[in-house]
Amino acid sequence: FIYAYMPFTYQFPFQSMTRCKKDVERYADMGPTTTLDLPEPGTKEEMFFKRVPNARVGTWSWCGGGIDGESMRGRFDGKNPAQVKIVEDSAHRLVQKMKDLGYPLDRCIAFTHDEPGPSNAKSIFKVAEIVKRAEPNLLVYSDPCFWAGKGFAASDVILESCEPEYNKYIDVSVPHFDILFRPELKRLWFAPRKINATYTHPATRFTVREVSKIYGAGCNGY
Repeated sequence: FIYAYMPFTYQFPFQSMTRCKKDVERYADMGPTTTLDLPEPGTKEEMFFKRVPNARVGTWSWCGGGIDGESMRGRFDGKNPAQVKIVEDSAHRLVQKMKDLGYPLDRCIAFTHDEPGPSNAKSIFKVAEIVKRAEPNLLVYSDPCFWAGKGFAASDVILESCEPEYNKYIDVSVPHFDILFRPELKRLWFAPRKINATYTHPATRFTVREVSKIYGAGCNGY
């Protein structure tokens, strides 16, 4: 699993088919395995899915109704039936869309709100819980950061914010590199699941040394 944000480049006001194909080849040659948008017919995403057999879409825009904003602010608690229905219906639509496009569901990942921290992790994982209850086979992503202003949060804060929901509902786990190797957090970041990965922010060059380190620790993605 190699995820790259904003994978493709675009030319205004239009692109030739030759340029589209070259852009897909350029991206595929870099090694990523994901797109941001669904592989709709005639798109670069569709070309990429055909070019890369294990390609997946990691979509941020699957859930409507302002739920992403509510979870970002830590205000989503899953107690409002109308909000719960929005999450459930959004998950159902995403699953149906993948079926309509003719792709297996394990090639789709529903991203929850970016970089959970102490103030909003429980809300974000509540969204994940509802998704997994509505569509148990839909993969759900989270990328915990837990930046606390002058450094990363203490491990007890992270554990309190993540347990037990994180290991129950997150299939694609991508915690920040700087909290990945804390021994007390191993039960979160290296629990058995589909993908255990990591990321860095701000973006920096990730060398062979770092790749070897995360792979040796048990990660299968970045």
